Amino acid sequence: MLNVEVRIENEGLMREFGTRLGAALGAGDVLLLTGELGAGKTTLMQGLAVGLGVLESVESPTFALIHEYFSGRVPFYHLDLYRLEEPGEVEALYLEGFWDGSERELGVMAIEWCDRLVFLPERFLRVSIVFAGEGRVLRFEGVGDWNWGDGWGVGMREE
Repeated sequence: MLNVEVRIENEGLMREFGTRLGAALGAGDVLLLTGELGAGKTTLMQGLAVGLGVLESVESPTFALIHEYFSGRVPFYHLDLYRLEEPGEVEALYLEGFWDGSERELGVMAIEWCDRLVFLPERFLRVSIVFAGEGRVLRFEGVGDWNWGDGWGVGMREE
């Protein structure tokens, strides 16, 4: 199992880190994000989109639930489940169709407020963002056959 921790000192570095992470991800990768409001989940996703080559501006999908971007090297599906309170609401989205490729072309899928998920994919990277003074600490946990390899060139190492 993969366990990695990274300290990020400011918003610019969060976006830069996301860019390097996005450049290392590929079709079929799923990120499950947790963190309090204002922790930097969307900032990380904006950088991730740049790393994927997405041309559009990336904003939080809190009110739309799902934003889909197809201008990058693989599709990017950015979800925010914050507003959903009932398990049936999440289940009705049939998110499995995104991560197994049965309903949508396989891409990189990032789900904010993933604690609301009813089902989890077999393979994913859980990203927890916590406040640490002025900065943030990102904790990564790879589940399934997640391969960290050389840290994807993002300056991290497995614990």
